[in-house]
Amino acid sequence: MSQFEDASKSLVAGKVGYAPMPAGPAGSKPTGGAWAVSMSSASRNKDAAFLFLAWVTGPEVSTKLALESGIAARSSALSDPKLAEKYPAEWLKAFQAGLSAEVPELTFPLISKNEEYLDTIGTAFNSLILRKQDVKAVLDDAAIKVTALFKDK
Repeated sequence: MSQFEDASKSLVAGKVGYAPMPAGPAGSKPTGGAWAVSMSSASRNKDAAFLFLAWVTGPEVSTKLALESGIAARSSALSDPKLAEKYPAEWLKAFQAGLSAEVPELTFPLISKNEEYLDTIGTAFNSLILRKQDVKAVLDDAAIKVTALFKDK
């Protein structure tokens, strides 16, 4: 998110709209990515590992992460006023709406060619962020490739 709105790095800065996931027949079912940390049961330093986990997932670090990346490990980080100053209000509203309706078990699209899908979309967005190609050309090409993935069963 932060790279999309950085005009020094992105051709689409200030030109991107944000909205919650559209609802289908079963309602809106947005998915989120995963951000997880854990401690091994074989850890020799469980007390220290626990303290680290509590710190890295705590409110202060989560808020800093949200400010730097637009990604929050805790929904409470989204209420920080600094976030509203840094990112578009439309994005923050859509992000919060998505979190409230999120279906965590559907982290990625349930398609057999998930890796190809993620690679296609990721490559397209990276190209746009790095200003390598024309926006319309990149998105048209990605749409053709993704459509082909869905047709090829």
